[in-house]
Amino acid sequence: MTNTAAPATVKNTRNYSTAWILSLLLGSLGIDRFYLGYVGLGVLKLVTGGGFGIWWLVDLILILTGSLRGVDGAVLEGYEKDKKVSWIICAVIGALSILATILVVFLAILWASSPAMMQAD
Repeated sequence: MTNTAAPATVKNTRNYSTAWILSLLLGSLGIDRFYLGYVGLGVLKLVTGGGFGIWWLVDLILILTGSLRGVDGAVLEGYEKDKKVSWIICAVIGALSILATILVVFLAILWASSPAMMQAD
């Protein structure tokens, strides 16, 4: 006799917003991978500093697009509800980072070209 019962569905206990915030703030330490259940990848990400920043950015994008799932293969809970807010926040943080970088470069050029820097002692 064969078992015709439907397989038990895996209840997802991992939340999209939690994974996104962990990835944004602590992703370079691999905390997002630990949270999703990928312990080995979390350790590797920790010792490489988030893959020298590249892996951190890739994981953040994967979480934002809903492509990165928990180790059990389940979609992160709350993705559809919270994705718009997380995209907006990441866009604002990215724009502010670019503006801050431009400001620092401008001030460094201005400081380096000031008359006080040109005087020889």
